[in-house]
Amino acid sequence: MSVAEGSAAHDHGEPSLATAATIVQMLTDARLSRAIYTAAQLQLADVVLQLGRGSTVPLANLATELRLDPSAVRQLMCALASAGVFRQESDHEGGRFGLNPLATHLLSECPWSLRNAVLTYGEEMALAGRGMPAVAAESAQETRPLE
Repeated sequence: MSVAEGSAAHDHGEPSLATAATIVQMLTDARLSRAIYTAAQLQLADVVLQLGRGSTVPLANLATELRLDPSAVRQLMCALASAGVFRQESDHEGGRFGLNPLATHLLSECPWSLRNAVLTYGEEMALAGRGMPAVAAESAQETRPLE
């Protein structure tokens, strides 16, 4: 039975661009959630504010200050910038990054800071996900029809 036949047999409707976009959005949201949590752990907004003093900061400076691999920092910053959390300016050295209004919610000392909430939520999600593959496998074993 093909995927299309199986889908029709269960009357779940036809797959479409909209349903594919929904799955991609769900994956992106999980990735973005993890990126925001990582930014909060690293105090990334505070580092950008400190180094940039209201301006943008070269990627190399961020990586040096955070003591992390520049390619990892670039990947994180680009994910956050594409979602509008930080702003990104192009240059010939990997980009420059600055605070956006969304990033100010990740500052440690800000009246509207959500950093602690992000850390709490991220830690809860990490704990919840730790045993998930084993739980899913056990559940699949329990619901498998007898042969």
